[in-house]
Amino acid sequence: RASRPGAMKRDTSWTSIEPPAIDAAAASASAVVVDVEGDGKVDGTPSNENHGAVQNVRATSPRSAENSSSRPAGRLWETALHPDSVKARCDAFQGSSKGLPRYYDYRSWTQTTFMFVDRAPGNYGWAWALCVVVAAAWTAARKRWDALRSELYDLEEFERMYTLIFTTLGFMLVFRMARAAVRFWDCRAAWGAIIFKSYSLCDNAIVSIGPIAPSQAEELVRWCVAFGVGVKCVLRRERFPFDQVSGFLGRDEVEAMEADAKHYALYCARKMRRAATAALMAVEGEDKLVEMIKAQSPNDGAVESIRAMRTWKSDAREVTPELRYPTAHHPVRKMEPHLAAQLMQTMEKDIASLIDHCGTMERIKATRLPIAYVSHLRTILMGFVLCLPFVYEGYWGWGTIPAVAAIAFALLGIEGAATECENPFSPKRTNHLGMDGFCEATQREVMELLQWWRKEEGEE
Repeated sequence: RASRPGAMKRDTSWTSIEPPAIDAAAASASAVVVDVEGDGKVDGTPSNENHGAVQNVRATSPRSAENSSSRPAGRLWETALHPDSVKARCDAFQGSSKGLPRYYDYRSWTQTTFMFVDRAPGNYGWAWALCVVVAAAWTAARKRWDALRSELYDLEEFERMYTLIFTTLGFMLVFRMARAAVRFWDCRAAWGAIIFKSYSLCDNAIVSIGPIAPSQAEELVRWCVAFGVGVKCVLRRERFPFDQVSGFLGRDEVEAMEADAKHYALYCARKMRRAATAALMAVEGEDKLVEMIKAQSPNDGAVESIRAMRTWKSDAREVTPELRYPTAHHPVRKMEPHLAAQLMQTMEKDIASLIDHCGTMERIKATRLPIAYVSHLRTILMGFVLCLPFVYEGYWGWGTIPAVAAIAFALLGIEGAATECENPFSPKRTNHLGMDGFCEATQREVMELLQWWRKEEGEE
């Protein structure tokens, strides 16, 4: 078939041969300075002026000192496993969690029976004090004034009704505590899934992407580690702590994320997707090819050529045929397309799963038990306990005060425990989830993967 006049034929003989270097005299002064594997737009304009450090990602070797000044030069296993980075992360997590939650010996009755602060008395302290004060006041008043001991104020006949009310109240408290426990466990299960999926995603990136695109594999691992910290910060509504990802991200990258994103976890997930896509769409000799395109083509031509090459829609020569390409140039994918598609689907599922588990905890935090149920339960509960001295003072006498105090402590304590476990995300509560520990666990597993990777690469 006759070819279009002036069109260049596709040369499929080029496989793993990198394009030869271009003479410096042929380079145009209008070259577009852009890192196409960074976070800027395809046309070379960054999406935000604070992205300087974020854009300078993996255009050069990870060992190059031309990387962000905030990110130490070297392979990821060198920066993340460096003793200074490890110590900085440990100190940051310890300071953030303040040693909470405190682990206890569940087999020790002595330790668990005589706990006080860990019972979260602040959630029901004022209500308990009010019940005790009312009991003491009514008991003292009946002992002081004989008029209050007349039949008019004798309410002992309501004792049977109290038994029925207590049965109903017991069912309501059990349901309330059960729902709070389910919410607590769902949050813990979501964090467990985040740790597992992070490990699986990083391992898949190292094993499958590492041999063909190590820089992108490292980039995915970096932001996967940052994802867990981002989830913690979103749930606690706190700033992203750079020290907790020391050795993984640079300070400028963290500052850019804080400037551009309100939801740190979604930002990290986007970065992971970009790294995975860049790795699976990579072609042989891509770095030199990009430099050649930028040197020879004006702005628009370079943009279209780079986009065509990276998305594999066509040969870059067919988009801008005026470029002086080497005689043997046809971009060849580093990974077989069908295998890359399957791997991309697997990694996308893992990333989507991470976001889904983050959303589960956000849903739990934003959705409380319906106010109608909570209000009704607390009204009946307070009414039941406050009226105890009026019904049983004739039986118990001065013993009414300690009896009411004990009953109020038992019943109000259940409601207080439910309130404590309903949204378990605070770093100041003993019973809340140790999210700092979960982030540390993720980093420990990733560090183990990096150690294996370094050993496989023969650099140990």
